Amino acid sequence: MVYVSKNLNENINYLKNRFSIPTNGDVVLREFDIIVKDKKISACLIFYDGMVNGMLINLNILQPLMLLSNLDIKDKDGEKNNISEYINRSLVTHNQVKVSREFDEIVGEINFGGCGVFVDGLDVAYACDVKGWQHRSVDRPNNEIVIRGPQESFNEILRVNTALIRKILKDEDLVAESIEIGERSKTPCSMLYIKDIANDSLVNEVRRRLQSIKTDYIFDTGELEQFIEDSSFMSTPQIVATERLIE
Repeated sequence: MVYVSKNLNENINYLKNRFSIPTNGDVVLREFDIIVKDKKISACLIFYDGMVNGMLINLNILQPLMLLSNLDIKDKDGEKNNISEYINRSLVTHNQVKVSREFDEIVGEINFGGCGVFVDGLDVAYACDVKGWQHRSVDRPNNEIVIRGPQESFNEILRVNTALIRKILKDEDLVAESIEIGERSKTPCSMLYIKDIANDSLVNEVRRRLQSIKTDYIFDTGELEQFIEDSSFMSTPQIVATERLIE
């Protein structure tokens, strides 16, 4: 396990080695300064070009840290307060910020369209959710065409799909349990169930099968079906797949 160092240069060197910079042309490593009163603190952020929303980074991360950080940091005794808490609570205005000391956790967020922020003197880093890649919009199903009822179908973005379900089923007991599949692809999956209705033993069995999948990559629900079904030789379907929001 590799941990974030208080020395920013050590963190930058580790990031350059891990992300193959400058060979890797779509990785952006941006160094900048945070001005806190009369003190200049070096910092950097790293993200994949094309996977993030540049406006979110500029307005919610860089601008607060670079332009609005010339504020006094004092607690009730007049001493300097914890700059890590100050940055997390007062400066980084983005709504989803994760603080971690582990490089693997920060790198995992970066690989999934996040942005990593490292500050000199801090042994923690910030992972901000700034996803902004292009994706197909919600459209009518291509294969399961119906005359009546909703014409919306699932697309390739997980949170769009879970939001579509929650839009129809407005129940706080609807649980979307996150499970990561694929040693290398780290494909995010959600197992949805209504906790006061679903059979606990069935939910536990599905969870066990999903968590026991051993593969490097998984990109299609058809692959997922083959991993969790009882037998691939049965003539009757064991799992039903659909592209429609409502069957």
